[in-house]
Amino acid sequence: MIAPKLNESQIVEMNEAFQKAQLGLQKFRFKFNVPNKDLFVDAVGVEGIPQTEEYYDNVKEHLIYTQLTWLNTICNTYGVGFEATVNVKPDGEFDHGSIQLELSPGIPFKETNKKKILAHFQPLFRKLLPLRTFIQNVSFKGHDYSLRKLTFDIQLDGKKVNSLLTTTQPVNNQILSQWLATLEHVISYNEGRYKYITTVPVVNGRMSTASFESTLCFKFPGGGGKK
Repeated sequence: MIAPKLNESQIVEMNEAFQKAQLGLQKFRFKFNVPNKDLFVDAVGVEGIPQTEEYYDNVKEHLIYTQLTWLNTICNTYGVGFEATVNVKPDGEFDHGSIQLELSPGIPFKETNKKKILAHFQPLFRKLLPLRTFIQNVSFKGHDYSLRKLTFDIQLDGKKVNSLLTTTQPVNNQILSQWLATLEHVISYNEGRYKYITTVPVVNGRMSTASFESTLCFKFPGGGGKK
């Protein structure tokens, strides 16, 4: 089981560093690295701003709350690379109701067979269905003539994560099929392109291909090529 934990001693160590720097926190970024299963924590703020003891107590409590309510659950459920950003309020409390989450599953090998690509992402799609109403868009990123990574842009209510992901729910096969059909459509649409990014909005839990953003990528040799 993938379960990077912020234990109490680590949280105390970070909080002591905040106090020493007199850091007025603005936000935290949590980055999960798949290959090494490392968790990186970026604390972003302005130094040299004295805060009260109560402020840092709030920061400590909310780091513990973060670990228990949504961070650990996301790591355990998906096991893919992600970056989550949560804003810090002036009193040191976190805005857990509005977390910006970028979940970035990839294919660790080159694959051009559409059936195999669909089979690779289907289990993840099933696990993501409970969060579908929070997903804003999905970017499909291709390189070397094959799909290599997806990025789910999610505006998440962290207070609801545990109940949504730890409670058994029936699979919405209609939406699952629609997601898989969208994936197949994007692969076919970009067939023959060396590199591309296709961003598809998600409306009411459904990926909408009626209007999507495409990025065509080009590379030219240095020196402008031969004359």
